Amino acid sequence: MQLSRALLQTIATRRCALVRIGKLSFILLFASLSLFQKRKSSNIAWKRHEQNINFRQDVRFPLNCKTSVKLVGKTDEFMLKKGWRMSCGREFEIAHETHSTDIYWNHVLFLRPNVVTEGFAPTLTDLVNKTNFEEYRKYGNFAEYALETLFSGKEVKAFLQALKMFESCSLVVVTASFGAQDTLHQALNVEFRPGVCFVAFIDAETRQKYDIGACEESWNVLELPKLLWSDPRMKTRMIRALLPFFFPYASFSIWIDSKLQLQEDPVVLVNYHLEKKKAWLAVSENHVRSNIYEEGEKLMKMFHSSLSINETYDKFRMQALHRCLTDYRTYGFSGEGLPDAGLFLRAHTTRALEFSLYWTQEILKYPFGRDQITFPFTVWRYGDSGVNLFNKCWYVQAVREVGHAVRSGVV
Repeated sequence: MQLSRALLQTIATRRCALVRIGKLSFILLFASLSLFQKRKSSNIAWKRHEQNINFRQDVRFPLNCKTSVKLVGKTDEFMLKKGWRMSCGREFEIAHETHSTDIYWNHVLFLRPNVVTEGFAPTLTDLVNKTNFEEYRKYGNFAEYALETLFSGKEVKAFLQALKMFESCSLVVVTASFGAQDTLHQALNVEFRPGVCFVAFIDAETRQKYDIGACEESWNVLELPKLLWSDPRMKTRMIRALLPFFFPYASFSIWIDSKLQLQEDPVVLVNYHLEKKKAWLAVSENHVRSNIYEEGEKLMKMFHSSLSINETYDKFRMQALHRCLTDYRTYGFSGEGLPDAGLFLRAHTTRALEFSLYWTQEILKYPFGRDQITFPFTVWRYGDSGVNLFNKCWYVQAVREVGHAVRSGVV
């Protein structure tokens, strides 16, 4: 009797084990099929993309301008500014593990996530043929207006055709210099990686002053057509805010202000500040203040001193800034989260682009739009869960603050 009970118990235990194994096998099979379908969809989208832009299989990635790790010009003499920057210790250094970085980047290249395959953003071909942007009106009239301004007109259409050479880039590092503010600063400590492209937007004035060619070290240089925003600073703010629309097939972008010099591998930065933090946007905290209302007070004083143009113009700027800050107080926004947008990392996802459109709406809603003041409000209202506002010492680790050669613009 006892033997029979033991036998039955053993049979029951094995049966339970077999059921568990069966369930586990089913889960693994389902996961494998899901991954296969995801890769299949990605591959189909990539093949369709290749057909659209007539890529040959042996030219998978565009030929980048020469990438060099040598120091250029006077950058050998670079010294950190005195103050808090000198206290940033070794804990703000990213360990370079080449093998794991290569594995991560190969995974990105294989899947190629982007806002075109997600069905949110138009391709460059679509932009060339586009006559209106009504589908983006829900993010605000100013956001719709900005897209129309950036992507309409014969000159702009020709520029978009030139951008197609970067459609196979998975990560674009972008800078811009308008109004002859700066020359281009060569990125340092950068390894050549397939799918990583360096693109610089300039205007005719900048090209002429600094004798900039089509290639400046690793920078692929494109001359931007004349836009409605003639002021160099406002032009830069609009391009930075809506950058993913210029590179819709990219998975990531890194914006570098023209006063900065990148000194960290961009793939390492994306992996550390976006992927590992599960963020779709990453930017440094402001170096001096954390609150937009304090920043507003500083700007109003500067409108009467170092940023003064004339009495009437200064008064108009102060009224616009005061209205912006008053509105934000009325909404109940605390004002915390002021960034330094000189280094701006973004995953090209639907969520990130929606945020970009809301941010553009806030910038243009108030004349002389301040991107850094409107940014924290946009984060608070539309997308705080995916934004990584990182310690300012990480900013120092990633870039050198070379400074502007000339200050231009009045906004």
